[in-house]
Amino acid sequence: MEAVASTMEPDARKDTPHIPGPSSAGGDYLAAVTITDLGQDLWRRRLIDAESGHPNHDRNATFTSIDLERALDEKLVDSTYRRGLVFLPNGEIPRLLDETVIQTKLTSLRQRSLSGFMQTVNLSTKTSPVEPAINRDALRLARTICGADEPQTAKDSKASSSPTTPKKSYFKIFAILVLIGWPTQIQHFVEEGVCDADLPLVRVKTPHMSLTPWELRRKEALDTPLQCFKTDSLSGLWRRHVTVRSFESTQWQFLAPFFCQDDKERPYHFELPKRAILPFTSSKRLPLTSGFGIVFKVEIHPDHHRFCHDLEGDQHVQAPHQVGRVFAVKQLHSKEKEDFQREFTALRLLSSHSRRQEHHLISLLASYEQRGYYHFIFPCADSNLCDYWKNKEPERDFPNCETAGLWLIDQCHGLARGLATIHRLGSFSPILHSGGVTGHQTTLHESKALKNAPTVPTGGTDPETRTICCRHGDIKPHNILWFPDPVRGSTLGMGALKITDFGTAELLEKDGMFKSRNKAPTSFMYEPPEAISPRSDVLCNSYDIWGLGCVFLEFMAWYLGNGWGGVEKFLDKRLPAGNPSYGVKIATFFSKPGVADSEDSRTAVVNPGVHKFIEHSIESNSKCTHFFKKFLEMVRDDMLVIENGGGVGRKSAASIAARIFELEKEAGLEKQRDCPVSELVPDGN
Repeated sequence: MEAVASTMEPDARKDTPHIPGPSSAGGDYLAAVTITDLGQDLWRRRLIDAESGHPNHDRNATFTSIDLERALDEKLVDSTYRRGLVFLPNGEIPRLLDETVIQTKLTSLRQRSLSGFMQTVNLSTKTSPVEPAINRDALRLARTICGADEPQTAKDSKASSSPTTPKKSYFKIFAILVLIGWPTQIQHFVEEGVCDADLPLVRVKTPHMSLTPWELRRKEALDTPLQCFKTDSLSGLWRRHVTVRSFESTQWQFLAPFFCQDDKERPYHFELPKRAILPFTSSKRLPLTSGFGIVFKVEIHPDHHRFCHDLEGDQHVQAPHQVGRVFAVKQLHSKEKEDFQREFTALRLLSSHSRRQEHHLISLLASYEQRGYYHFIFPCADSNLCDYWKNKEPERDFPNCETAGLWLIDQCHGLARGLATIHRLGSFSPILHSGGVTGHQTTLHESKALKNAPTVPTGGTDPETRTICCRHGDIKPHNILWFPDPVRGSTLGMGALKITDFGTAELLEKDGMFKSRNKAPTSFMYEPPEAISPRSDVLCNSYDIWGLGCVFLEFMAWYLGNGWGGVEKFLDKRLPAGNPSYGVKIATFFSKPGVADSEDSRTAVVNPGVHKFIEHSIESNSKCTHFFKKFLEMVRDDMLVIENGGGVGRKSAASIAARIFELEKEAGLEKQRDCPVSELVPDGN
């Protein structure tokens, strides 16, 4: 046995399979939900669950083992992840390989070898007594490859399994060997117990004086050389290394990751090796912008995801083996794990409730890290709210203005309710001691949402009760997405709006303070006055209420002004005299008359253009019904409020949602909703 230095190639250790159990209070929150085996075990579990419904895997009845290499090659799919890369979809293995096909292939190979030998010694194969034994051996080996039998002989203890251990299978190993032209070597892999669960085999550098630069070994046995690559039929050191190199490269075609959620529809995080081939069959960079990342529209091969619910609602769609889905993949600019973990934690906590209880929050489906970059996978929206306003007009794209108004009311109520959910995370106590929450500090302002959030006991010996609170930090039209499908949370099939982009989100415990980080470059217009204060690093979640109030007013400008022109006119009303911004319209919703250079938010006032818009709409716009008049007054009096420490503050998101519902009841509009009244009023104030 050769002595080889245990120097593993970069990122090989992250291939170690890890299936997370329930998160515990004392552990690393991210590690507890991280998958490091490319989702292979998750796929095997799903495949077993699906066997009863699809026992034949749509097998082509005319397929023969002679065509196996060609069939495998023809089923390879181009990945748009990187030019020239291909992968074999997960479902093709059970569709192409079964015990009969494998036995026939093995028998054919052995008969061919026997025929050559018999011709060499001038004997007839027709009279050979060996052929029945060949058939028996081929059947036995085929059953082992399929996981039906354990190998008769094993060269290491890993070839055996306990009654509670799943039996090994060698489907992928055999298919790889077929593609690289060495299917007869499967016997040696089986004897050594090198099975599909051991993939990917990892490179281990050899000592400096070795004739080959590296070997392949099991990721969990780096100090143990593999003998299956050192057989007589692979004699010749260089020839052997060429075969090993071919195996190493080809194995990735069979290991495209499988993405899914846990049984409670919460996202996993996947750590992917740099060589992993993403199962994206189409990809396109979207104009949708995020201050903290770039967004791609991708189609994931249906064999490589298990996002089988209606991604914008609660209705089931076709099973994943029947349909491909389009998703949005957000790649973060930051490579810092802390930045990713902050956003992932907030999204995972919210995603666990966003489908069942709140339909106006984006659902995180999965996240992954590869080559140092972090990515989130979301349902794919058609546009953000700003682009929606630019492309849609109430009088043109709705059945009538009344329908457009009803949809606006519905969505504003839903957005307020969604924000209230963000602000109240008291029931999610397991992350308190899991690295996802900021430490104990003192707050400048403590919003009503934080005060009213329920408290829960923490784990360990600490007798205190604490509350988790979340601030989104960047509420604006660009961070609200429009999904066109007629789903729950929408009115009359006009689609639903969902809050997204938690790049600035902060989690903390009650009696903590939000420490603001770098803002997205387009956030300035929707920031509240306290954002420019010398103490702007100490903020509360009423920060979000200001931003939501700005969105509500622009929404009304779109509705009352019949489209984007109304939004632009409202913007012009807020522009400072002379607009000294060199053609760039920067119109905040507050101003500081006479003290332009002051950093004291107490000198700020609501932009006069805001008051003019509200007054003109209430007094002169015929589309501004009694409901909308009260709605505008609510935005003015409860949301766009200058908080100067004098006791007057903004209402909580839950209070805003409850107030909108009260206005709807007064106007008799709640009867026209698509969902039960019990789902409309958030708990708390």
